[in-house]
Amino acid sequence: AEWDNLLGEIAAYQAHITGYYLGDGPATLALCQYALTHLAAQNLAARATVAYAQSLASLSNGDIAVTIQSTREAIELAQVAGDISSTIAYVCRMAYSLLVRGKLHEALRVAERAVLLGTTPAGLPHPMVCWAYIYLADVLRQWNRLDEALDRVLQAIRLSEQTETIVSSYL
Repeated sequence: AEWDNLLGEIAAYQAHITGYYLGDGPATLALCQYALTHLAAQNLAARATVAYAQSLASLSNGDIAVTIQSTREAIELAQVAGDISSTIAYVCRMAYSLLVRGKLHEALRVAERAVLLGTTPAGLPHPMVCWAYIYLADVLRQWNRLDEALDRVLQAIRLSEQTETIVSSYL
């Protein structure tokens, strides 16, 4: 059973990579199906990865509704698993999916949720929060609130530089 679960984890991460970097929806979904047949029911973190990979496959197929549904599942599983980094990443991806769909008010609310999830009681932000700042900036830009948008972009840059996250290479 341990080996079977390990095979499932490997397939889950392959699905994530295939969906994220290659955008190959059918191959991603096949890997997701394989992963789910091998993963232990209690392996919530890997199951969250599978749900996220399914959302990527749906996005590449242009099915935003399924993308959002799969992302919600990934968020719930990651939260229950106690994986704050993935939870924040998935919430940020949800904000992105809502932006793509033109649901700016909802995207703003979801990005703000990511900021709240990723901020400690002492006010320190988790490195993944820089993505939420980017999506907040995009919503504000679309509403022509350019000064506020610039503030969020600068927050994203500062945080990504402080924490050496990948965002700084995209800006």
